[in-house]
Amino acid sequence: MVLAVILTAVASILAVSVLYASAMRAQISANALQAAQAEYLAESGMNIALHYLQFPRHYTGAMPDGYYPGETNLSLGPGRSVSTLVQYDAPRKKFLVRATGRINGNGQTLEREVRAEVRTIPTGDRFYLPVMHALVANGNITITDKMTVTATPPAAAVATKGRLEVVSGGRVLGSAITDELVRLGTGEISGEILSHFRANAALKSLLSLGSSLEGNQTLLSPSYAALFQPQTSPVPLPTDVSELVPAPGHIADLRQYRFRTLSGSISTHTAQKLSSSSYSNMTLNPSVANPAGIFWTDTNLSLNNVTVNGTLIVRGGANVTFKANGVTTIRPRNGFPALVVEGSIILENGADVTLDGFTYAQKITAHPSASGSLKVCGALALYDKNHPLASDKFIGTINVQYDASKAQLGGFGIVIPDTDVRALKVLSWTGP
Repeated sequence: MVLAVILTAVASILAVSVLYASAMRAQISANALQAAQAEYLAESGMNIALHYLQFPRHYTGAMPDGYYPGETNLSLGPGRSVSTLVQYDAPRKKFLVRATGRINGNGQTLEREVRAEVRTIPTGDRFYLPVMHALVANGNITITDKMTVTATPPAAAVATKGRLEVVSGGRVLGSAITDELVRLGTGEISGEILSHFRANAALKSLLSLGSSLEGNQTLLSPSYAALFQPQTSPVPLPTDVSELVPAPGHIADLRQYRFRTLSGSISTHTAQKLSSSSYSNMTLNPSVANPAGIFWTDTNLSLNNVTVNGTLIVRGGANVTFKANGVTTIRPRNGFPALVVEGSIILENGADVTLDGFTYAQKITAHPSASGSLKVCGALALYDKNHPLASDKFIGTINVQYDASKAQLGGFGIVIPDTDVRALKVLSWTGP
């Protein structure tokens, strides 16, 4: 009897062990199945994120930075969901994408995560739009304690393809568009800090609300479009995708222009070439032959206490120097820029300059520790990619005030890339 009891106990233990092992195998199999499903869900979430990165227009949700930001608990069936997160690493120019697959069942939650680093390959499509920002540059900009840049929405105060640095006392009264911001001390930015993705999306939305492009020309406001049509062939789009401000070869050549008089007649005129390299204590006025008052030169030019009632153009990579101890003012006709300089604007110590219209130059430089005043009303566009603004040398005041009626001119614009991309390049992949 004792032997029978022992054998029965052993058999019971073996049976329980077999049943437990079978149950464990079933649970392990179920967990493995759920883990695999969670992995597939995570990969599905990654595919969703990559799709919306490549085709942002397909996404119907909010894109506060101009690209797909990700979603939380996106349902893919009963008990199955994914969450995605997309962030842009501006210094390294790549997206960081994270997708989490989640399975809820049998009283437990199982998650798997996939991470990827992705770089976009652009379509190459670009839009040539009116200048809609106060200070536009291709390089790093430093706003010092003597500088104020002002604009009201939808215009931005500063838009740069480089780094924006605002030091103590510097004032950016409006929003700023940059992918890298450095704020030191009490430097002020009163508006939003926008990435180029978000700003480009906003500009494209504005474009779709009733504006149109004619060839490669810049949009013209109806209020003064009839005043000005550049007598040039269509301006080609820049070929350098790193440009925000076009190089001189991609803007209108105003040495010939069309002008509508007060009587309504339109005729073609030729700008007047300056005969001297230096002008002091005088005024340059329009004439019957040059009714818009456009004056040009292809050599270095210096001005001291000069008033130009028109437009000044300095071609051939030459510079214009504003001398000390005199007030120089440029007041263009409606629909024309104030100053177009293919080289540099140079400020001597004590220079006092007012540019009452759109101003375009390679860069602004100054003599070491130079003081004085530079005021621009309209917009200031600088196409140098290295050091477009000599705020580290100029200890005087620089004030830029955006005015759309003076900034948006035919043949002068900014370039933005399409927010859609041609393809994605996966740089790294971490996960199942």
